[in-house]
Amino acid sequence: PSRPGAHAPLRVVIADDNADLSSAMSHLIDAEPDMCCVGRVDAASRVVDVTRETAADVLLLDLRLRDGTGMDVIET
Repeated sequence: PSRPGAHAPLRVVIADDNADLSSAMSHLIDAEPDMCCVGRVDAASRVVDVTRETAADVLLLDLRLRDGTGMDVIET
């Protein structure tokens, strides 16, 4: 936090294989003063690693990704 009483922005990872949708969501998130998109992935195989590497607070997870499902990721 840069000022007293300020909180760090909510760190969000987007997991979606639709590049246009992922980009639009990223722009919307980054436009919010208390949120930032810290990662975008399009493959189930990368979701857990990117979420950990970026220390994300929130994961927006598509149920259908190019190499698996959101349920596969949740069960990991």
